[in-house]
Amino acid sequence: MNKREKICLIAAIVLLVALIWIGRLNGLKTSDWASWVQAVGSIVAIFVALWMAQAQQRKAAGDADDRSVYEQLQKAETLWTLAHWAIGEMKRALDHAETDGAHGTSTFTSGRLDHEREMLERFVTPSDPESAAFSLRIIHALWETRQNFDSMRGGGLRDYFMQITLVHIQECEKQLTLLTHRKGVLKADCAQRGLVDD
Repeated sequence: MNKREKICLIAAIVLLVALIWIGRLNGLKTSDWASWVQAVGSIVAIFVALWMAQAQQRKAAGDADDRSVYEQLQKAETLWTLAHWAIGEMKRALDHAETDGAHGTSTFTSGRLDHEREMLERFVTPSDPESAAFSLRIIHALWETRQNFDSMRGGGLRDYFMQITLVHIQECEKQLTLLTHRKGVLKADCAQRGLVDD
C-alpha cells in the first residue's frame, strides 16, 4: 500500500466514524440508528468494491509489465548466447583459413555459419526492434563471413578473408558488449521486482 492509499484509507475511516456519530448525535431512535448505520455501510461497501477493482487492475498491469521485462531478459540472454556462438564460429572459420586453408584441406564447413544465422533470424521481429537490431548486425557479419569463406575456398584471397572476418568479429564483439550491458540492466530490473535472484 503506497502513501496515497494509506492517507485515503485513514480519511475514509475518519469520515465513516464521523457519519456514524452524526446519526447518533441527532438523537435517532434505535431503529432509525440501525437504518442510518446500514445506509452508511452500503455506501462504504460501494467505495470498497471500487477500490478493490482498481487495485486488481493495477496488479494485473504490474504483472503484465513484470512478464514483459522477464521475457525481454530471457530474449537478451538467448541472443547473447547465440551471439557468443556466432563469434566462436567466425573465429573457427578464421582459424581454418590460417591453418587448413593454407594447404587447401579445410575441414570447416560454411553450413555452421548458416546454422547460427538461422538461429539469430528468429529474433528479427517488428515487436522487438532492439533485439532485431542486434540480430541483424550479427546476421550480416555471419553472411559476409560465409560468402568470403566460400570465395576463399574457391581460390579467392585468403588475406582479404582474414581481414574482413576480423572486422566482423570485432563488430560482433561490440554487439556482445552492448548485449551484456542490456542483459545486466534487465536482470537488475527483474531482481528489483523479485522475478530472479541476484
